[in-house]
Amino acid sequence: MRRNLFVLLAIFSLFSVHAEEKRIARTADLGTVRSSWTTVCGGSVVAPPVETDYGFAVFTDGRMIWGSSAKGTILWQKGIRGKVSPYMAAYRDFLYVITDAKKLNLVNPSGTTLWTVDLGFDATETPLVGRDGRVFVRGRGTLACYGLNGVRKWMLDTEKAMPGIPLLTFNDGTLLAVSSELKNGKSTGVRISPFGDLLENITFTGKIITAVSCDYGILISQDDQTIALCSTENGSAISKWVANSLVKANFIRICPAKTGKTAAFFSQKKSRAETVIVDITTGKKINQFSAGELKLSETSFLRSTEIGWYISDEKYATEFTEDGTVIWIATLPKKNKWDYIFYTEENNVVICSKDWSMRGYLMNQTVTKKTQPKKNDSSYISFSSVSTSTASSLNVERLSVESLAEISRAFDTGDYGSKERIWLNSLKNESQTLLWDYNSLLQSSHDGLSYFTANPVYTQSLITTLAKTGTNSFSKDFADILLAEKDPARLALAIQQAGKEAYDADGEMLSALATIGQTKLTPRDTSSLRLLCDATYEICRFMGKPALLKKGKDILSYLFYPQFDKGTRDYARQTLTKIMNLEL
Repeated sequence: MRRNLFVLLAIFSLFSVHAEEKRIARTADLGTVRSSWTTVCGGSVVAPPVETDYGFAVFTDGRMIWGSSAKGTILWQKGIRGKVSPYMAAYRDFLYVITDAKKLNLVNPSGTTLWTVDLGFDATETPLVGRDGRVFVRGRGTLACYGLNGVRKWMLDTEKAMPGIPLLTFNDGTLLAVSSELKNGKSTGVRISPFGDLLENITFTGKIITAVSCDYGILISQDDQTIALCSTENGSAISKWVANSLVKANFIRICPAKTGKTAAFFSQKKSRAETVIVDITTGKKINQFSAGELKLSETSFLRSTEIGWYISDEKYATEFTEDGTVIWIATLPKKNKWDYIFYTEENNVVICSKDWSMRGYLMNQTVTKKTQPKKNDSSYISFSSVSTSTASSLNVERLSVESLAEISRAFDTGDYGSKERIWLNSLKNESQTLLWDYNSLLQSSHDGLSYFTANPVYTQSLITTLAKTGTNSFSKDFADILLAEKDPARLALAIQQAGKEAYDADGEMLSALATIGQTKLTPRDTSSLRLLCDATYEICRFMGKPALLKKGKDILSYLFYPQFDKGTRDYARQTLTKIMNLEL
């Protein structure tokens, strides 16, 4: 009892500078207390745990990926081919995983590997996921971009990356690749569009020590004792603000807040971590305090939380608020007993131990209002949307059948680069015009037919091309097209292409297919009903979410009713079996 009291007092003394005793809510020694939960992984964790919509995922040396809830419940475990690497990134609840140093894999929310491609170079850092699901992978002197369908969009030769500075994202979605080469002792970099355009070369005012992306741009610290926010305005990169270092040390850790407009800058001040809270929009100092006895060069995990920030090194972990209030502090087990540490949204410190176990410690039972997960299902498209009030909507300049065929072929073969920006905008404009046409009461042109009805080859080519973009930008369009289409032949094509689109984050395409099966197709439409079964399966296979698998099974079960012929019922049963096998 006396020994435990001594340990708690010792921990308190380490973290008490600039804080009063009443401001520390909880202390713990995670090397001695019992964990809230324990899970055995069957191998050593070889990559930092990655946060997902369902919780987090870990990659083990047994070539297994494990999906877990934030509270430690194992949701699935699946094998993956190839030698493991420390590079894994999440896109919502999908995972981009590097294996064999040069292979990129897309893993769905149930752990199924959807595709694997050979990069042609060794990846040197964790992939960066873009706004619409595309992923950027960096090598020693190469940068490549792939779509959700595994097709390479572009590849560039680049300067070697500065060690410790990963590929970054500006507020407009463009990329910053910082070079290892200095110019007169100052860091340099290149800004690149999501479509592979080299936009501008940038020279900074000093050598970059660390940098992170945030909603407002890129926060950096430099060896000239300055911190800054780099943003883009009017198509160019600018320094939004530059401030002198607020303590006499180089900042080596930066973390934007989960909510609001602030960021925490951490610097080493002797044996302690000095924390400065800054308004991201102005660079103005809001608060300054000690985060405790932490060695920032050995930071094991850092993240913003619902109430402030979590940070840990190899010995200690703590969570604190913007005003410096320490919520809890903990001593960690000896470093030789674990590989990685992670802090979940459910306030669990997760320790990935060398004995193949994951142990979770609930550190804060205070119920906080959870912010909605930030969905990166946004787009790089900036099209001119068609309004139903625009009388000249049908006169929008559109792509030709020949140009649609060219785009379709390019989407199949890849490496189309900067052309994609124009293509995506044109395709979005056309898909919205098509939907306007479906819903318009005017339905007029010089011959009394709408453009899309009068040009069926063009319309069919458009629907087919929309399914090949490798982005998240058209799944809702497909759902709307499915619900609005009245022509049987075009409806059959739309059903088929919805299955090739496959990405259906919110289940809108599946909901549309359910409506079609029950209200738009008759038992005599046997060919279209089979296409509906196929599309349902392809979406379920790609998405892998339990809720969407259930929705898919419901769609197929409806086709068991006696009004459908034996061939349709049998095909639906076979497809249902295939979906059930996805759950194994």
